[in-house]
Amino acid sequence: MNSSIKDFFTTSRPSTNINNLGVKSVAAISSQVPDQSVPSVECSTSTNDSKETEVYHSIFYITAYIGKHMSNNEKLEALKTIWTPGKNHNFPITLHGYGNKNLKFQLSWLNKWNWIAYSSLVDGVYCKYCVLFGIKKGGKGGQLLGQLCNQPFKNWKHATEKFKLHESTNYHTNCILDFQSLSAVITGKTPSVHDQLNIASKQQKEDNRKIILPVIKSVILCGRQGISIRGHRDYGPLELNEPTENDELSLADTIINELKSLNIDIKHLRGQGYDGAVTMSGKFNGVATLIKNKYPTALYIHCSSHNLNLSISYSCNLPQIRNTMGTIESIYLFFNTPKRQKFFTEQLEMFKKEESMKEDGCHSNKEKLKRLCPTRWIDRHSSVETIYDFLPVIVNSLEEMITWPDKDVATKANQILLTLGTSEFNISLSVIIKLFQYTKPISVYLQKKKIDLVEAINHINTILNELMNIRENVKIVFKNPEDYFRVSIFIPFIDSILQQLNDRFNNHKEIISGFQVLINPCAKSDLHHLVKYYQEDVESYEKVVSEVDLWHRYLNTNNIKPQNALDVLLICNQDFYPNIYNLLHILAVLPVTSCESERSFSSLKRIKTYLRNSTSETRLNGLAVLNIHREVPVTEDEVIKVLASIKRRLDFSL
Repeated sequence: MNSSIKDFFTTSRPSTNINNLGVKSVAAISSQVPDQSVPSVECSTSTNDSKETEVYHSIFYITAYIGKHMSNNEKLEALKTIWTPGKNHNFPITLHGYGNKNLKFQLSWLNKWNWIAYSSLVDGVYCKYCVLFGIKKGGKGGQLLGQLCNQPFKNWKHATEKFKLHESTNYHTNCILDFQSLSAVITGKTPSVHDQLNIASKQQKEDNRKIILPVIKSVILCGRQGISIRGHRDYGPLELNEPTENDELSLADTIINELKSLNIDIKHLRGQGYDGAVTMSGKFNGVATLIKNKYPTALYIHCSSHNLNLSISYSCNLPQIRNTMGTIESIYLFFNTPKRQKFFTEQLEMFKKEESMKEDGCHSNKEKLKRLCPTRWIDRHSSVETIYDFLPVIVNSLEEMITWPDKDVATKANQILLTLGTSEFNISLSVIIKLFQYTKPISVYLQKKKIDLVEAINHINTILNELMNIRENVKIVFKNPEDYFRVSIFIPFIDSILQQLNDRFNNHKEIISGFQVLINPCAKSDLHHLVKYYQEDVESYEKVVSEVDLWHRYLNTNNIKPQNALDVLLICNQDFYPNIYNLLHILAVLPVTSCESERSFSSLKRIKTYLRNSTSETRLNGLAVLNIHREVPVTEDEVIKVLASIKRRLDFSL
């Protein structure tokens, strides 16, 4: 069966694609319509008819764009390529009106109204701007647009009137403005709407930042100074980290979940540090035990600072020492009124002037008495030292106050003065001062950040050895009738301190001895228990011993005498001493004290006041960090960057 290539194309409906014409002789088509404005293209010759001519021109007729979705660039390109009849084009003649007048489209109308586009397919005209940039509705009452917009206009008798009327409509004017705006944007004469919005958005962000900057500065200032910020209501949990329950299991789960939320690999958990509360340190169901059951190498270490403080507290339960501490507290409370404090300050200034003239006088820089606080580790020592230094001033002040007309003041002053005159008080105070001179330095030292467990235990052992030496030579110190006080006060007090320190700081002795081998040369047998405990982190015992031998030789050759794990870790080559490096790393992260946490507890008393009782967890954390870590700089730009990255409902761009 013979078939022509024409059989594969339909000509009943005009196509908008020039390729659908197939292999035709465009030149032949153009010869039939000599006034068309489209350039001819030479192809293979073929016969064609008037319908094919219409198909060709329909690509560029205005009718091809009616109802078509087009981009802005396509619209501008269409305006350039819309078919326009030539001077020699023969327009069809139609009969109009009762007189059957022969009328046709006038070519001059195209020059007078440049927005007109003629289509020979329908022998009608359209407004090319309304077709390309218009909308379907726009007439009175939102009626559908008809002639010149969605339908062709053919009534040539009323053409002039219709064109003038259309030109005056609002929707036509809007289409012209849309074309002019788009053309200006495309040619670069006017910034696009997107660019204009960006400029406006940028300006708005700059204005918003200027507005919020004073607020940020105020919040930073109030946060650092612990000043309440009024005018804010917040709802949420009351604690920094709220467990589901306050039992051991919930606390342990809270700690583990918090570590996981920070993307910390818990399998590397090697140490735990808490105070001695039963909930935290219980042998069978404490938080430390529950965590250690899941992670066996998570060694629990009771806070060394708490241990030292508890050792001193229990030692002070000796009746004579306890009474002396009570008297010291009574002295502070007695002078803690404005009138008495002023009188004491005057007496203190006179005393300092007199002592400054003496070579061996008291040259203390203290200005007032300090309270004997059982929970503040240094304040206990400072309070006793202040009473001891200012005892002559206290006695003189009390002697003067006895003569005051205020009966209650005089009576209380007399009672305290009588107590200060007893031998028991003075001997007990001297004993306390003597022993506190050894415990205060270690109490201060244990609160440092850069300290490891081995170093802390070494200092504690030094204190123990010195106190033991004093205990053994106590008979030499007391040679006279003061034997009573030696037996009743000094020996029991020092024995109590020695016992408490030994009991509280001898935990994990075998592991700590193994760590000491890494820093100071000593018996290598202590390594056995250490390697066994941390067998997941090191290789065999023999390899560790070989590394230790090389390590000690390296330290001796280079005359290196490290003081703590951090110092050693900095000089240890991980590639050459991998096992020692891992053990030193573990030693460096083992918790010695929980002083950092204690600082947050102290700050929370000032931050989480009654007026802030409903502060949320996130906000309370932020205020606490801002107040505790004042040395960390916080700039306004950093705060604005964080605020800008957070999604918000309020339309407030940063």
